[in-house]
This record gives sequence, structure tokens and C-alpha cells, in this order.
Amino acid sequence: MRAFSLILCLCLPFSAFGEFYKPHRSEPASYHGPSTPLRLSAKQEIPIGFFGPNPSSTSKDQGPWLCAQQAIEEINQKKELNGNRLLLLPAWSENPWGAGVSQMARMTYEHNIWAWLGSVNGHATHLAEQVVTKARLPLLDFGSTDDSVNNADVPWALSVLPGDRQIAKALVHTLVKQKRTQMILLSSLDHDSRFLTEEVLKELRKQHLTPTLHLHLNSNHSTTAQVLEQPIRNFVILAKPLEAISFLKSWKTKGSPATFFGGPGFLEESFLRSSQEWDQNFYVPLLTEFTPKQKAFEEAFFKKHGFRADTRSMATYDTIHLLARALLKNPTTHTQLLQLLQNGPDFSGITGRIRWNSFGRNDREVKMGTLRNGKIAPTLL
Repeated sequence: MRAFSLILCLCLPFSAFGEFYKPHRSEPASYHGPSTPLRLSAKQEIPIGFFGPNPSSTSKDQGPWLCAQQAIEEINQKKELNGNRLLLLPAWSENPWGAGVSQMARMTYEHNIWAWLGSVNGHATHLAEQVVTKARLPLLDFGSTDDSVNNADVPWALSVLPGDRQIAKALVHTLVKQKRTQMILLSSLDHDSRFLTEEVLKELRKQHLTPTLHLHLNSNHSTTAQVLEQPIRNFVILAKPLEAISFLKSWKTKGSPATFFGGPGFLEESFLRSSQEWDQNFYVPLLTEFTPKQKAFEEAFFKKHGFRADTRSMATYDTIHLLARALLKNPTTHTQLLQLLQNGPDFSGITGRIRWNSFGRNDREVKMGTLRNGKIAPTLL
């Protein structure tokens, strides 16, 4: 009888057994468990955590913190939160895995944090995600493009920037459109660069393309020597700013004219500053919509601080205002606050529209633009 049943199953079409996979979500993951009441501090302050570099850390990456503080000041001046004020509390360490995440976890309970902002990259954001999942409070990710942050069925994390898949599609589309299908791919081995590289390689395979050469950047300039042996002068650089800058400086002294495509690392303030030294176009992903409000904000920020607000910094500014909109609805628990963040109407900020896809990431379309002399133009020059 068992043998007959087995033969019968083998003869049936796969459709007779239904679906063998779990369908993609059609809406962000939701939470239906117990929730913690939101409590004000003694000074009628709403404590918001910030997991990222801040004035008490040694990092020079201060743009996100400064933009968050500016948004906090604007909201507090309006006095719209029933007389309450937002209070931004930082947690960070140059070793996020160690002291940084421990500090964040401790502060969550000691200061009764309502929501966390974080962080500046995917590596740190995953750490923050672990803390908020256990503590059951929202995490607004302002600086990571790592799609895996949103793929773990964790309802508490919402990401403001478009993800690596969107970036990879825009980059490969431009390579094909410009007929630069013979390319050298240079990548770093850090968390964010590896994940973006995987997405770019997937998109290339969809177009039946592959890099002529794929090398990992290193600090001893041996990469430059290997590249100089190649006749190809189209480069895709998916790396941290410092590693990309090191290669480009070396290339400038030894190499010939070339075309460079970059990832989100090219949008960070340190790379924007260094690019002013080179008379060179860099093709970069546009993670904002270049609204008139953004231009005015950038000009005012530069005048005040003497350096440019990068994409992550402006996204942080929008994130604070997005959170304030939800707080205006007077949530009483962390779960209610999460639901207001998830289900609110599209938010229009200085970076453009914020609308969550089914995984809790902003689904804003990514296009390619041009970086030259430290300034980004929303066109391909």
C-alpha cells in the first residue's frame, strides 16, 4: 500500500500539492504581544535614544547627530507635543559589538527610552535591532542600506533609506545603458560592502554579465598594480570611504583617465570632502529626491558647520520629524507608537517621500547621479 501511494505521489503534478514556499509579506510584520507603557521623565521629557557617533565619541562622523539635534530643537520650539519636550540620549562606542551595544541595552531600561535611532551602517544597525527586539520598542534606521535588516520578520525596525537591491538595480541599469558592460569591480570586506556587492553581482547575472575582474581593496596599494595591468577603464567601487579614497589617490598618481561608479560610501561626508581634490566625475546612487527643501537645508547646514550634510545626516533629520508626527497622536505604549509609525500616511521630508514596503524599508526609487568637486547633481553628466 505504501509503495502504491509513493508511486501515485510521483505521478501527480507539483501543482496538486499546493505551494511549497512562504509567500512574501504584503505588509510590514506586526506585533501582537505584551507592550510596555510609555513614561515621561520627571521633566516632562520624551527620551529618544541615538545609537551612533556623537560628541562624546572619537569619531569625526558627526553629521547624523548634528542633524538629529537640529530636528529636536525645531520640534521643541514648536511646543506641539502637549508641552512635552524631546530629549536625545546617545549611546556609542568605536567597538559597537562590545561597549556600544551594552550601553544601548542599559540605557533602554534606565532611561525608559521610547524609541531608538540607529545606525550609521548595517553592522551597527543589526546590533541595535537585537536590543529593540528584546525590549519591544521601535528602531528607526536612518543610515543603513542593508536589506537584511528588514528580512528577519522583526516588526520593530523601520529603515528610512532605500536598500541595496534598489541601489544595485539602478547601478547595473546605468552600466548597461551606457554600454560599460566591461568593468572592474573593487569591493571592501566590511559588512555593508559585502552585502551590496552580492546584490550588484545578482543584478549583473540577470543581464548575463560578469565583472572582467573582481578584486578586494587593501591598504598596501597592490590592487592598483593589478588593475594597471588591465586595459579596462570602467570601475565599480563598492567600499568604505577611506579604502575608496586610498585607491583613488593611488590611481591618480599612476593610472590613466577612467570612469568610476560608486556605492553609498561615495555619499558619506568624508568622501564628499576628498572628492573636491579631484577633477573627476563619479557616478553615485541618489538615495534622496533632491527636493528644494533639501537644497536649502544643505546650504544652511554648510554655512553653520563648515561641512556638508551627507545623505545619512539628512535622513536622520527626516527620521526625527517622522517620529514626532507619530508622537502627536499621543501613543500610550511602545506597540501603539510602532503601529503609528508603520501605518501612517506617506511622509514628505527634505530627502523626499518615505513610504514603507512590505518589509519595513522605504521603497523610494533609486536613480544614478553625478558627484563632482564635492557636490552631487541629480543627472548623469
